[in-house]
Amino acid sequence: PYYDVLYQMAQVKYFMDSLKSAYKDFQTLIANNYEEKSNCLLWQGTIWHAGGDSSKACDFFNRAKTVALNQEDIDEANKMLATYCK
Repeated sequence: PYYDVLYQMAQVKYFMDSLKSAYKDFQTLIANNYEEKSNCLLWQGTIWHAGGDSSKACDFFNRAKTVALNQEDIDEANKMLATYCK
């Protein structure tokens, strides 16, 4: 499916240091209620952290936790919060 490909493409862009483009792709997924919305928010938080804005990153990690659909996603958000938002 299209959104699965877009999700993977956004990850590749992140690892290629195309952070703005990756951020936009994750935002598109969020706007279209992609099933991995929580993970998209975690990625966006990671992008903010990579850009030096830990406060904004923590906001995204918290948002990811609130929209998580399962315990695994909640745990991942908690892990990011514990790692980057002490």
